[in-house]
Amino acid sequence: MARVLTVTVRAGSEAVLDRLLGLLRRRCIPLRGISFGIARDGGPAPVHLALDTTDPHTVGQALAHLRRLPDVLSVNEAAEAGRERELALVQVNVARDDQVRLLGETDPLNTRLLSVSDDRMVLEVVCPPPDIDALVDRLGTFGPVAVCRSGVVPTPAQGRDQLRE
Repeated sequence: MARVLTVTVRAGSEAVLDRLLGLLRRRCIPLRGISFGIARDGGPAPVHLALDTTDPHTVGQALAHLRRLPDVLSVNEAAEAGRERELALVQVNVARDDQVRLLGETDPLNTRLLSVSDDRMVLEVVCPPPDIDALVDRLGTFGPVAVCRSGVVPTPAQGRDQLRE
């Protein structure tokens, strides 16, 4: 399981992301995913990093190095493991008669319909990666499926209410 770090950075610094990622790459600290929070009224912005390691020494090194970067206000490790989510856009070539049935199949995952035409539908889904794989397998019965995935996005336990379930 990935360890989630929350790095609070000064808003308006364009180079801070390059510094964060460059540091992790130079120090050979494996990164599983990254997500960004929204800065309110020019205040600090949170950046959530999922480190692909459980080694306490590696996590400690990452914390120490990140705290030394300019424009980094604070670095904290999430006390409770967060959830990992992935955004996927799914295009299904489906006959018009089967479109309502297809929406019924996707309803448990809280998908959002983005586009509909006579022979295809485009859906947005945010959920754990295994659920996306299962959804793509189910939708394959309706017709050819094309998927574009964002990659894993870490969310700390206290911020997980902000993402759709």
